[in-house]
Amino acid sequence: EAEEEEVAATGGLRDPGQPSPADRAEHSLTHIPYRSWCTHCVRGKARGRQSRRLGSEAAQSSCPRVRLDYCNMTDRHPGGEDASPGDAGGGDDEHATEDKKADDDAGDEASSITILVMQESLHRSVWSYVVQSKGASEAWVIDQITEDLDTIGFKNDRIVVKGDQEASIQDISRAIARSRESDYGTAIESSAVGESNTNASVERAIQDIEAQVRTLRSALEERIGTRVHIKAQIVEWFVRHAGCLISRCRVRTDGKTAMQRIRGRQAVTKIAEFGETVHFKIPKTQSMP
Repeated sequence: EAEEEEVAATGGLRDPGQPSPADRAEHSLTHIPYRSWCTHCVRGKARGRQSRRLGSEAAQSSCPRVRLDYCNMTDRHPGGEDASPGDAGGGDDEHATEDKKADDDAGDEASSITILVMQESLHRSVWSYVVQSKGASEAWVIDQITEDLDTIGFKNDRIVVKGDQEASIQDISRAIARSRESDYGTAIESSAVGESNTNASVERAIQDIEAQVRTLRSALEERIGTRVHIKAQIVEWFVRHAGCLISRCRVRTDGKTAMQRIRGRQAVTKIAEFGETVHFKIPKTQSMP
């Protein structure tokens, strides 16, 4: 007995409709505003498919999505001036000038860092890492991401790792999938070619990370009275700490933070301002035989 064929519900594009001849003639005078039924507007003004928030059943997924993307954070303001907020707080102008000259001699690569940002859809937590190169060449990045996925609670869950078409993102996605082979499994999903804006959630996370790093850096520069170069090792901790703060302290629309949703309760551990000196007692540990 032949099985009956069924078709899943699909959404079709909206028919823009056809204007009247009078409407078409009036629109042709200026071609303002954009009209999807006008061939010339489509050729000259059409944009890529917008990334829209899914609703109702379309937003439900049986697998959490882990989104990845890279960004480059430079040491300069968009206007080209040296990014040294701490100078206003009494920084060392001579050292800042020397650093700026070194950057000019070495080129843009000497005044920027590469950041890998990870954002997951279940709890909306954000994780960030400074890397020396893109791709899976740095084994510690794969190990750290796998550990962070375990922290989120995905150790025995099937997840979907999503990125754009960039070769380095594909490389690191496959490496993460290999590292989780002993767990439930990992699927890889890529944005359509030319549609990187469909990964809008991680793009927003990147903006949040960059803004938080700039803020932490400015506060530390004011406290210590000198400029913190973008290549300083402490900046790597800025980046890591920025993701932790966003996940722990930003209250989401449901009234809970991402970390609260992960842990099931509100965080009670006290935190200190970044760069503050903290004295603490080393907990007792079992001596090695």
